[in-house]
Amino acid sequence: MAELSARGRNGFFSNYLQALLAFKHLMRIGNCFMGMLMVVIGSFAVFQGDVLDHIEVIIPACAVAFFLMAGGNMINDVFDVEVDRTAHPSRPIPRGIFSRRFVFRWAISFYAIALFFAGLINPYSFIFALAAEFLLLLYELRLKKYPGIGNVVIGALVGSVFLGTAAAIDRWKILTVLGLLAFLINVARELIKDIEDIEGDVDRNTFPKSFGVNSTLYASWFILIITIVLFVMPYYPLALFSGYLYLGGMAAADLVILVGIYQSKKNPKRGQQMLKFAMLLALVTFLLGNWF
Repeated sequence: MAELSARGRNGFFSNYLQALLAFKHLMRIGNCFMGMLMVVIGSFAVFQGDVLDHIEVIIPACAVAFFLMAGGNMINDVFDVEVDRTAHPSRPIPRGIFSRRFVFRWAISFYAIALFFAGLINPYSFIFALAAEFLLLLYELRLKKYPGIGNVVIGALVGSVFLGTAAAIDRWKILTVLGLLAFLINVARELIKDIEDIEGDVDRNTFPKSFGVNSTLYASWFILIITIVLFVMPYYPLALFSGYLYLGGMAAADLVILVGIYQSKKNPKRGQQMLKFAMLLALVTFLLGNWF
């Protein structure tokens, strides 16, 4: 009897751990923390050593980014479940770990939490968060059916993390530039992801399905080359950063982007992962750009 009881406890904890890991996967918790990191880096880029004087605004802004991204990722899994059965069968909903209704309710809850924290900052942040949530839902319901439009929307939502930070701390110049660069690199990354998922996108008219894989690659490469050129802009002519570390960091990010371009033709998954790493390098560079 004691042995059966122990097995029952072990089974319970095993199932609980599996559900917890699956829930974390639904949230894409790494992306959520990346959103928070973008808020922190944007704040450091503006305030530098005085960032702690604005912590009462930065903390709720981080929470807004975290819960918006978590809710958006969950909404994506709810609407993409049929695609995921083919392209990503290991995700929690296709595997039957959670129901679509369960995930949808949590997504709406996370949206509500994001709006709560946005309301603590100022009315502009609340309106910005509400608009972002509306755009995310519109994307899932309508916009992602059109080739290229969905990619632009996702890129805009990533870039809007910086614009949301600007609305929270009322500093626009640097953060608008950061938002533009984040927008461009993520549009290119989303195009390459569509190549990766082309077999599973059975209910979406994606860019590679409409215009071909090669045309999609050329479009993403063109956007990335523009991004590489624009990475110089914060140093010259805008003079937003003056440190040598900015130039070195941007050179490293540009090199990783070029590797991503090379990889994207033969291995789209690897290519878009390299672009994600380039974005992380760029964020760290923006964080330290004026310090050294």
